[in-house]
Amino acid sequence: MKAIEYRKHGAPDVLELNEVEKPTIKDNEVLVKVYASSVNPVDVLMRSSRVLSFLVSRGTKITGSDLSGKIESVGRDVKSLKKDDEVYGFGQGGATAEYVAISEKKVAIKPANMTFEQAAAVPLTALTALQALRDKGKIRPSLNVLIIGSSGVVGTFAVQIAKSFGAEVT
Repeated sequence: MKAIEYRKHGAPDVLELNEVEKPTIKDNEVLVKVYASSVNPVDVLMRSSRVLSFLVSRGTKITGSDLSGKIESVGRDVKSLKKDDEVYGFGQGGATAEYVAISEKKVAIKPANMTFEQAAAVPLTALTALQALRDKGKIRPSLNVLIIGSSGVVGTFAVQIAKSFGAEVT
């Protein structure tokens, strides 16, 4: 299969389109045929920083974390997903490939009203907003929340998530 990977750290010109082995799944994983993936700042940092990629080992030099696609096969312990389900999710690298083996817990059914491209742009940014509000901000109903930068990707999700928690959003 084809995949975008880097074999050394540096600027974008270190990225290469290579032929790599198709992943095999573990019992708790699904094999996703990737239809779309997105690029996030963490992907740039991993590719450009030898220190960061040493500290945060992804186990792969294939770029990308956010993905969407269709399940091609499921591991024997997978209960919530089946072959041909359209999914989106967030892995630890490897999303800029034709196929990704990913834990059942790291993907969800893609909303029918979203394109694969739209769905691939959601996971990391939405997770960032959720963690900031729920885990760090301890958001709760009736809390007043000021979201600066609400027109950005993370901010857009932050507004929606804060409202879903019952907060008063400015």
